[in-house]
Amino acid sequence: MEKISLICLISHPVINPSKVTNKLGLEPYLFHMAGEKVTAPNGALVGGVYQESKWGYEVKVENDEELLRHFEILINHLLIYKNFMRMISREGGRVIVFFNVGNMKHFAFQIDPKIIQKMSFLKIHFGFEIFCQQQRDSHSGQQRDSHSED
Repeated sequence: MEKISLICLISHPVINPSKVTNKLGLEPYLFHMAGEKVTAPNGALVGGVYQESKWGYEVKVENDEELLRHFEILINHLLIYKNFMRMISREGGRVIVFFNVGNMKHFAFQIDPKIIQKMSFLKIHFGFEIFCQQQRDSHSGQQRDSHSED
């Protein structure tokens, strides 16, 4: 199975991302403050400034069962801080929980309605990120998207 990541991404007009880290007690993989200069992963200045603060937390998993287990753990953890999570939305921010799935041909799962209800209560958006794998047509040798019709 390809790499799967469970990601919680918080964006906010002005919040200091260290406040998110301190409040939630989770170590971020992504962390920048609105107004800071935009930099590349290697630290080089790219130009411009970040328009909003961002904070991101990631859990890498190996299979769908592990994904669902960590998904429920994350939502239950965020529910402990419900007032803080709802404050982010009230102040113009956004919380998104999504799965980042590597090049896969098939992936399926179900989320328990109780988890969806908790996410709704917390004003969390759910996203699913899929990257289509390029394949070569065996007849023409041309590249095509994996979802193209034959």
